[in-house]
Amino acid sequence: MIEQRYDWAQYYNISDMVEELSESIRRELDYTEEARNTDMVQMQFEDCESIKVPVIFHEYSTPQILTMEKIDGIKLNELNTIIIKNGEKRRIADLLVSAFITQILKEGFFHADPHPGNILYNPGTQQLIFIDFGQVGRLSASLRYDSASMMMGIMQEDTHQIVRSIFRMAYVPSDIDEQHFYDRVDGIRKTVERSSKEGLSLGLTVKELFAAAQEHRIILPKEMTMMGKALITIEGIISEIDPGLDMIELAKPYGEQIMRERYDPIKMGKRLWNKAEDLSDTFTNIPNQVEDVLNQASKGDLKFEISLSDINRILHKFDRISNQVSFSLTLLAFSIVVLGLIVGATFGNNTILTSVPAIEVGFIIAFGMFLWIIYSILKSGRF
Repeated sequence: MIEQRYDWAQYYNISDMVEELSESIRRELDYTEEARNTDMVQMQFEDCESIKVPVIFHEYSTPQILTMEKIDGIKLNELNTIIIKNGEKRRIADLLVSAFITQILKEGFFHADPHPGNILYNPGTQQLIFIDFGQVGRLSASLRYDSASMMMGIMQEDTHQIVRSIFRMAYVPSDIDEQHFYDRVDGIRKTVERSSKEGLSLGLTVKELFAAAQEHRIILPKEMTMMGKALITIEGIISEIDPGLDMIELAKPYGEQIMRERYDPIKMGKRLWNKAEDLSDTFTNIPNQVEDVLNQASKGDLKFEISLSDINRILHKFDRISNQVSFSLTLLAFSIVVLGLIVGATFGNNTILTSVPAIEVGFIIAFGMFLWIIYSILKSGRF
């Protein structure tokens, strides 16, 4: 209903968002899915002794029951109840940032609900423990690449890199004012630069960039929204552990390491080879595609296709135009009727209009018809 009445809702595909939320809730209620997610995260950190993920006992688990290894630990929001040195707090925060940078930018599979109750710390083993993987985020290889570029652009105060990364990962409308968007991002970037000494939030900076993108009708993948939410949550936890810690500074070494790995000559060679193969396939297929188009054109079989959503959008526009025309004609007719009644009542001496309240009756009938037409148009939601 919202999409039928508002262009912005149709543009942002609100129904698709609701469908995605519905599917996400169904997945979260299936413990088999959570067990698989836990196994995936466990494999990410199997070589890291400082991070622990509980083992799942699949033989004792079902879609309604999840059986896992029992692990002792303190919730991160309860660390203040025990005595921990500042150096240990810094180590916990560093582990937390390292884990999520690895998950988001390296593995592309991350904990999407990292609130303090889902992250524990064991002072005895000095391990960070992750639990509850009902919600996870997934980033494709291209999204990981562009997300890393965007974050490094934030850390290196490089507006051009930030804008270029957003344009690569998102749908950008053809009529966008690129200079205005660039200036908006540059303003956000300068805020980061001026406030970095005060520990500006990386998560909130990403959120501001996404808000600026939305203002310019740039549609970002839904996975990026989950990533921004996770970053904001992690940053909140770090500020509770030690308000003096700066996530941007904590994340810099890991981001720089990922960028160094990206520009490794062997990996760059592989990417260039893959792009060359794709380009070669494209050039190889061009003659066949051109020949097919020319054959169809010569036979009169060349067709243009339009999607159902486009047809509905066009029909919706037609309905709005026709209803607006009907409204204008109705208003004009109503005005003419009222004017005619006034003229007739004023100058007519020997007509029936002088013996009956023609103005009142005519006005009531005309006004009733006018309201009925207006109600019909507004009820359709296409005005």
